[in-house]
Amino acid sequence: MAGKVLIIDDSAYARHRLKALLSHAGYTVAEAEGGRVALEMLDAVDPDLITVDLLMPDMDGLEVIRRLRARRPSVPILTYSADVQRATQEQAFAAGASRFLSKTEPTDKVLEAVCELIGPADLTTLSDLQLDAFTELMNIAMGQAAQALSVLLERPCLLKVPKVEVMTTAGLRAFFECQVPAVGTLVQQRFSGPLEGVAALVLPPIHALLLVRTLWGGESELARLSPTEQSVLSEAGNIILNAALATLGNQLQVRLQVGIPQMSVNLSGPTAVSSLLRLLPGAAWAVVFLSSLTISDTELITYLILIMPQADVARLLTRLTR
Repeated sequence: MAGKVLIIDDSAYARHRLKALLSHAGYTVAEAEGGRVALEMLDAVDPDLITVDLLMPDMDGLEVIRRLRARRPSVPILTYSADVQRATQEQAFAAGASRFLSKTEPTDKVLEAVCELIGPADLTTLSDLQLDAFTELMNIAMGQAAQALSVLLERPCLLKVPKVEVMTTAGLRAFFECQVPAVGTLVQQRFSGPLEGVAALVLPPIHALLLVRTLWGGESELARLSPTEQSVLSEAGNIILNAALATLGNQLQVRLQVGIPQMSVNLSGPTAVSSLLRLLPGAAWAVVFLSSLTISDTELITYLILIMPQADVARLLTRLTR
């Protein structure tokens, strides 16, 4: 998967800003403070994408683009400049630029352009900073959900997220086959707005039964749950998912449109994944939070899953780690 970017800019501040944006989105980034240095390091870096500032003292940006295009005919070149005159843009394209962006463009537009030019970055390996940021975000959400559950159930509840993984949707299928081959309860909810995706809460069969018996009592089996017992699972899932989505919206300072939750019980792992992906066919990435839910003295294992397009995962990572 493509992901190496070479940034050419004489401004250390501009390089740092762009590097931080792309690194947090999962791309591997190299820097050059001018055209001559960039041309010297081109073979060693072997980039999938090159960004070029036009106003540089050692070599004019248009000349840099011409020389890069001669040596790398197929590599996209993104002109990233403060000079946005129409004539300047025309000259950049004539020299061989693939895209032209102003340095005043929002970061979302820059990420979208990079993703369109070379595809999504490999997000399967998060940095320690990204892992900490995701974990902290979900622990905040789980704290709010636990408080709401405690009030509803009139007993102490604790939710925490000890582990986070980011994977492709193909990887999600493999994850379920290995870790969750059978699903006791699946509560899924579509969301849209500045971020779009699917949020889901998954409980393995034994933990789904424990949750019902802890909250409602009885000795029912999953295949024979009454409508009331199913509503117990649905309500608990609804509280947890809404807390997670509210925390996401608050973190991004936006309002997410949240759909009506859907619940299924007693599924195979592959069936559960197929159900999730049908709600957002274009999504390519999933964030899986392994969490523990403790109600009084009963501890349950749950999986909180966010399925989103790559650009939205990258946007969220950028906002969390800036």
